[in-house]
Amino acid sequence: MLLTLTLFTAQFFFSSLMAKPASADNQPVDTLPTVTIQEPDEGTVFTDPNGRVTLRLQLQDDKGVKRYHFDVDGTLPPSFMATAPSDTDMLVSSPTLPVDASFAVSDLTEDKPYTLTVTATDTAGATTTLTRRMYIDRNAPVITTGIQDGQQLTGTVGIDATTGEKNPTLYRIRIADRHGAVVAEASDTDNTSGAFTWNWNSAEAENGDYVIQYAVTDKAGRQTTVNRTVSVANETPPSPVNEPSAPLLTIAGINGRTVSGSVSDPNVTFVVAVDGSTRPDVAVAIGEQESGGVYGWTLSLPADVTTGVKHVLSVTANANGKNSDPATLPFILPYIPATPSNDATVDPLLQQLSTNLTQPFSVPDSFGDIPAPVKVPEVDMKTAEAAVLQKVKDPNPDQNVKAPVAATANGWKILGFYWYVWLLIGTGLTVVATGIRAWMRRRRIAVPKPEVEVLGNLAE
Repeated sequence: MLLTLTLFTAQFFFSSLMAKPASADNQPVDTLPTVTIQEPDEGTVFTDPNGRVTLRLQLQDDKGVKRYHFDVDGTLPPSFMATAPSDTDMLVSSPTLPVDASFAVSDLTEDKPYTLTVTATDTAGATTTLTRRMYIDRNAPVITTGIQDGQQLTGTVGIDATTGEKNPTLYRIRIADRHGAVVAEASDTDNTSGAFTWNWNSAEAENGDYVIQYAVTDKAGRQTTVNRTVSVANETPPSPVNEPSAPLLTIAGINGRTVSGSVSDPNVTFVVAVDGSTRPDVAVAIGEQESGGVYGWTLSLPADVTTGVKHVLSVTANANGKNSDPATLPFILPYIPATPSNDATVDPLLQQLSTNLTQPFSVPDSFGDIPAPVKVPEVDMKTAEAAVLQKVKDPNPDQNVKAPVAATANGWKILGFYWYVWLLIGTGLTVVATGIRAWMRRRRIAVPKPEVEVLGNLAE
């Protein structure tokens, strides 16, 4: 029992030491009053000139609302009526003070925006203020224009519409042609200045009659329209003179002696030069129009442009007195040997020799298998020799050969024969001579003894 009393006494002693002395800082903090505007809503528009603006307030404070203040743009409307008067102390301070009030629209003489202000004061003197925006718009907009009916417009014109509206207003101006098509327009969607001006460049439209349509819509949604008929009469500038442009010319490439390219204008005159020398004898052919709007052209290089040597081709096109940039092409023509004519008469003897020389033959496996010599028919040597000599002497009796040796495109000619004909003749004669020797060796022809020996025998 003694221990319990001692602990209680110690706890009370320390608690008293830790406790702070009473002061103003320990007093409860007073909260600010609250203000609620239940009516009208933010941005409400009042249009009835004989109507009233209804006001519903809710004021609250934990200690009690002592009084409130109300004004419109700093002034209490003359016809203001409320369940609790403004700027008057309440006889009994209540935590909640509802206020229903109203005033006549006619108290506000101008159509414009207004600000409602409500201030609540509690018993401690703390205040809270709340505002609300409203609009008075009793009359439709009236439009005044600087442009008059029948006015003639030139250059840049200021097209204006004035209404004097102080509430936010929509201005729209359109310009339509005589068919009703809108050619230009401008607008201002939230104008509070009471006027709208648009600078229009009439030169952007063709000369003629137009209608300027003005439309103004006020805050209450009422719209007023006005039309003005005008004419546009700007000086027509002279049409620009398009200077002819030079044709565009390209060279695509060369194939054999044919050069091809393209040109932008089919009515051009070509100037062709080879190695710096103008060649009026070279004609250029222009074809049909190709993709891209250009025209293909071709030319053939003349025969005197030699092969195997580097040349430079230059082509220029002229149209409407304008020359194109020269198109150049370095090139080397390859050498192409001429094809022998198939109309030349073939000598029968040479044809026979060529046939015999080109026949296939077999090669023996060993010298022991050499076949028997081919029997060569007897030939009248004198007759054959005379025929050959006659052919050599006059190979072409129908032609008048003036020179024994001549150079042609297909090779050298000797006594009217090409060099390869003489080669075949020599080969053929060699074969014939070899055959005759073999035939004579085969027949073992005896050679008669000299006549001197015969005489010697006779002397004996």
